[in-house]
Amino acid sequence: MKRFFTILMLSVLALTNNALFAQENVTVVDGDDIPGGLSKATDIKLTGTWNTDKFQEFAISLGTTGFGATNKNLATVDMSEAVIEEGSKLYVSGGFSSNGVFVNCKSLTKVVMPAAAEAAKFSDFTNAFMNCDKLEEIDLSNCSGLTTINNAFYGCASLKEINIGSENLSKSSSLANSFEGCAALTKVTLPATITFATKTFKDCTSLAEIDWTSFTGTEIPALYYDMFDGISDLKAIKLIVNSDAYELFLANEQWSKLDVQEAASSSVAAIGKAAVFFADGQITATSPISNVRIYNIGGILVKSIQNVAGSYSLNGLNPGVYVASFVADGQTKAVRFIVR
Repeated sequence: MKRFFTILMLSVLALTNNALFAQENVTVVDGDDIPGGLSKATDIKLTGTWNTDKFQEFAISLGTTGFGATNKNLATVDMSEAVIEEGSKLYVSGGFSSNGVFVNCKSLTKVVMPAAAEAAKFSDFTNAFMNCDKLEEIDLSNCSGLTTINNAFYGCASLKEINIGSENLSKSSSLANSFEGCAALTKVTLPATITFATKTFKDCTSLAEIDWTSFTGTEIPALYYDMFDGISDLKAIKLIVNSDAYELFLANEQWSKLDVQEAASSSVAAIGKAAVFFADGQITATSPISNVRIYNIGGILVKSIQNVAGSYSLNGLNPGVYVASFVADGQTKAVRFIVR
């Protein structure tokens, strides 16, 4: 019994020491007391109040302000408790030039942004995370005050998904080279209002989805000729927009080079126990439906089907938007769907 108790106490002590060690690894940096020599820190948590001048001092301590300077140790940055002053920038002066605070942080994998109200106060992320080639996780969805993200994620080869929250990215240079070289990037979520720029997604060879369901305008921003340089098959990129904007994008010569899709385009109609899916080039009915009529977007009847039980192929329909009416459980239902 005594031996068991001793082993138990040693185990608890080991766990406690490990927890303390994990806490000791986190370097807490207050905006009013920024130490020098942070280039060796691996995990940093920002507290207190921060502005552009303080971020400049922080960058100097990280060792990222010199020409070609590299930080090889910083792995995580937690700004969740930081208070941000209005208009703060992560683009700061350093010596004879300006650069991003976290440029060339070669071990940086994760950045936790401040609370929504604080994140909204950032204004400029130019070069902010440039060449952080291990960065995988960051969320800009609450950064509604950003006016530029030029080169912000240039060379972030491990970044897989990004949500851009700002609707102030309306200058012609706001998105220049922003994600160039993000070879692992698969999904981008855009705000309602945005102006694209040169080489925004250059060499984003894994890009599979652009979620622009927030778009509510009547005029589509121009797509720069080199915006997707290095991507050989634009049809491999799904551009998802809401139903009101779908036909607008589909009719646009530039944007229709992507695979334009209507949000929730795999339409589902559920009536009682019957579920009917019009998707993937076929009709699927979990219980029998009848009197199926399919009309094109101009209202012309293009196909009639008396009964469907199980699956029915829609081969032969040209790509486009259609409306189907059918009877299920004694009720008539209409649903809109897309054939690609």
